[in-house]
Amino acid sequence: MTTLSNEFITSAIAFAIFGIYHIYLAVTVRRTPMKTALGTTHAMRQIWAKTIFENQKDIAAIQTLRNHIMAASFLASTAILISLGVLGMTTNPDLFTGASGAIQLLSGQNELYILIKFIILALDLFIAFFNFTLTIRYFNHASYVISFTDKNNPTFNHEFLALVMDRGSLHYFIGMRGLYLTIPLFLWVFGGMWFLAGVIVLILAIYILDQKA
Repeated sequence: MTTLSNEFITSAIAFAIFGIYHIYLAVTVRRTPMKTALGTTHAMRQIWAKTIFENQKDIAAIQTLRNHIMAASFLASTAILISLGVLGMTTNPDLFTGASGAIQLLSGQNELYILIKFIILALDLFIAFFNFTLTIRYFNHASYVISFTDKNNPTFNHEFLALVMDRGSLHYFIGMRGLYLTIPLFLWVFGGMWFLAGVIVLILAIYILDQKA
């Protein structure tokens, strides 16, 4: 079996492990949500939104949303800067030739395969950036809902507020997973076994994070 075939198999296994774990997580959240951090925080947002509407704690609510928006803004900026840096390196012949030459000596890969890996890494960061910007969008919408004081309106109530925040939190979750994945993807540049090992360690770490606090 050639080196390229081994590389392809180990990379496919690593991607499969990452995908299967998140399918398992989605099923667990649906069936037993209170045993997961996602389900617990969802329930907490429902209670928080209802409390905000009933007690008119507008200032505290706006401060909470502002903290979320600031965190998402920082992470979005980080993701886009790194992705542009990676793309800038791949489009600069001198930089890419030097980097790929060193990687080829260490791993024996060809230059095209190394380029594809860097592009996938940049794409992952772009996806993370996009999800963080959607997080900012939804939390900005939530700030308007909080300011809406007509309790008799059947649409803009605490359930709608919780729904908007849930959507923003989901995109924040996806963005964070994209950032987490950049570590194994960076290791992938040096070989498929490094990628597989990185994904296994990452899954073990996020499994702990995904459990109920």
